[in-house]
Amino acid sequence: MQKKFFLPILFLVIFLFIIYFLLPQWSEVKELNEFIKEKENKIAQRKKEISRFEEISSKLEEYKSSLEKINRAIPQEISMADLTAFFQKESIKNGLILNSFNQTKNPRKKKEEGRLKTAYFDVNLVGKFSAFESFLKSLESSSRMFDLDLINIRRKDESSLAISLIVKVHYFK
Repeated sequence: MQKKFFLPILFLVIFLFIIYFLLPQWSEVKELNEFIKEKENKIAQRKKEISRFEEISSKLEEYKSSLEKINRAIPQEISMADLTAFFQKESIKNGLILNSFNQTKNPRKKKEEGRLKTAYFDVNLVGKFSAFESFLKSLESSSRMFDLDLINIRRKDESSLAISLIVKVHYFK
């Protein structure tokens, strides 16, 4: 009779041992395996992103000279010294005299949106009309991006003109 009770009690004890000790461990192992799979998937995604960024970086290297030209055309900030030197050099090269070069306010008072900003400069020159034409051509062929907003030409004397320009210079901010 003891054997009849011993075997079911042994099964009951084994069953309770499995329920109370092994099952929680089993579910914890299962959760850890899911966590590991999730992390492995994230690592695989990061590796794909890194390889994509490396590919983009290598493509950008191909366009490095073009990007440098764009950075010169539309710089990150306006350098008054650089612009003054540029306009002085171009005016002398084309036979004009640079009387003044000053930053001025936006004549239209239009609010700018986005990262592309505009600075306005008042440029006063003296010289002949043919020299002014070649000056305009040199501005047009320059690597910098300039827009002439206003041109005012008046006769100074018989051989020279007084030329006043409002020049727009674009830059990123």
